[in-house]
Amino acid sequence: MAKVLTKIADGGINLSKLQSFPIPGSDFKYSFHADMEFDSLDQFYKVMEKIKTLTDAVRIYGVYKRGIRK
Repeated sequence: MAKVLTKIADGGINLSKLQSFPIPGSDFKYSFHADMEFDSLDQFYKVMEKIKTLTDAVRIYGVYKRGIRK
C-alpha cells in the first residue's frame, strides 16, 4: 500500500479519500477505493499505469470534473 500511495504522491495527484473493504471469502485481503484530484487526464493515466504494476487489479469506476463551490 505504501508503494501505491508513493506513486500517487510522486505523480502530483492529491488523494482526497481512501476507504478499505475486506474482500469476502479471503483471509486478510482488502480492496481499496480512492478518490483523487489531478490536473490532467494524462497525469492521471500515467500514475494509473505505474500503480497497475504494484497491484493485483485496478478498476476505475469513473472520472469526473471537479465541481466549483459558490
